[in-house]
Parts: sequence; C-alpha cells; structure tokens
Amino acid sequence: MILFALVRHTIRELLFRVTLLILTGISTLIIIVILLSISSAESADGVAITLFSQPIGLPVPIDQLEQAVHFVQRSLTGGLYTGIVLFGIIATAGLIPETMEKGLIDIYLSKPLARWQLVLGRILGAVTIIFANALYFVGFIWLIFGLKLGIWNLNFLLAPVLLTLVFLCLYTISVLLGILVRNAVVPILCVLFYQVVVAGFLENREYSLYLLSENVVYRTIVDGFYYALPQTRALQLSNEQFIVHQSLMWGPVAQSIVVSCVLLGACLWIFQRKDF
Repeated sequence: MILFALVRHTIRELLFRVTLLILTGISTLIIIVILLSISSAESADGVAITLFSQPIGLPVPIDQLEQAVHFVQRSLTGGLYTGIVLFGIIATAGLIPETMEKGLIDIYLSKPLARWQLVLGRILGAVTIIFANALYFVGFIWLIFGLKLGIWNLNFLLAPVLLTLVFLCLYTISVLLGILVRNAVVPILCVLFYQVVVAGFLENREYSLYLLSENVVYRTIVDGFYYALPQTRALQLSNEQFIVHQSLMWGPVAQSIVVSCVLLGACLWIFQRKDF
C-alpha cells in the first residue's frame, strides 16, 4: 500500500533526527538509572521507595506502598509528557514544510499517490514514532516496578495512548501552520506557546481569564476557545489521575479527538488546494 510505504518512509526518516535521538537517549538513561537503583526499604515507620538506597518519600504503611508507586509513576509520566511536547514537536514540525519544498514536492506529486495520502502518511509516521517512544519508556518502567517492587499498575499502561493523543492534538496544529507558512519555525513557536501559555490559561480560566471581566459575553467567548481548541492540559491531568486509579475524564479525551479530526480535515483540504 502507498500509505503504508509513506508511513514507513517517514519513520525511517525520523529515526535519524537528533531531537528524537535525544528523547530516546534520555528515556533510556532514566530506565537504566531506575533499573539499577530502585528498591524498597522497610523500617519501624513502614516501607519507603528508595533510589540509590535513599528514600524518595516518607515511609508509608505496607498496604499503601502500591499507592506510593502509582504517584512515582505519575511523576515519571509528567517528565515524559514534557519531553514528547518539546522534542517530539521540534523533531516532526519540519516534515510537511520539507515535503513542500520545490523539487521534492514535484517528485512526490509525480508518483501515483493522492495529496491526502502524502499528508496523512507523514502525520501517521510521526504519530507512530512518538507512540513507540512513549510505549518504550512506560513499558520498561512498568516492568521494573513490577519485577522489583511487585506492583503491577495496569492503568499505567494507558499512558502511552493518552500521551500520543496529546501529541496528535498539538501536531495537527503544527501541520496546519506548516502548510500555511511553509516553514517549521512558526509551527514550533506557536505550538509551544499554545501548550505553555494558552492551554494553561484556558484550563484554569476560572482563576485567570475570568478575573479580567465578569461580562457574560466575554466569558462565553473564553469558554468557546476552550472547547474549540484541544484540551491538552486536561488530557495530561486525566492521564495522571488514571495512573493513580482515579476516574478517567472522558470528556477531554473525546473533545480532543474531535478537534484533532477537524484540524486534520482542514490540513488535508488546504493541502489539496495548494498550488505547487
């Protein structure tokens, strides 16, 4: 299949991107450190998780060790989330603009493939490589905690899926901007600004943006932006809650999927009508 070949080609191309190699290297280093150093130590006060024989938290009763492990796994996932946003977006933002460069785009369009297949193949390749990185990190951490501490947190295994969904939400924004401006710098800056600043303000709008005005129209507009844009911060929070065995918030998951599909449709529609 042509689409499968494009996905495979994109994956091979991304495997040699320095930023993704750095992300994989950091993940590997953390895995090795945890493998060699994580353990538990019992005392009169309870049991504590240790790293290089040093407690990383207060001792807890033995029946609360599982909960303590869940919170450690949640913290590790937060670090992976930051890595995927920073390194993942930087590594993949240039895929579409590079594809649109004169000469290369002519080669692609001369082949028997549709324009939508070209864009979708690049996007699926990027999403696949990010999912593989997340699964690699989470899978090994899950095994280490299970084998060394006896805690097998199945909820932790959903983290790669939700983290990949966060990446997909942000990457569809990056692709749309990349098609419009034909460079990687603007998409990277805009996506990072959205994630670091805009998403945070929108998620906590009751304590930030709402304070600027009590006008009903203004607050309705703010809410409109919140529900029209990917709720990446809510997805991150939902992921963290699920890891510690709290209820998964399905609203942000469903909303983010719908918004990503709309943005993806816009990418395909605009690219289909681009004049090369």
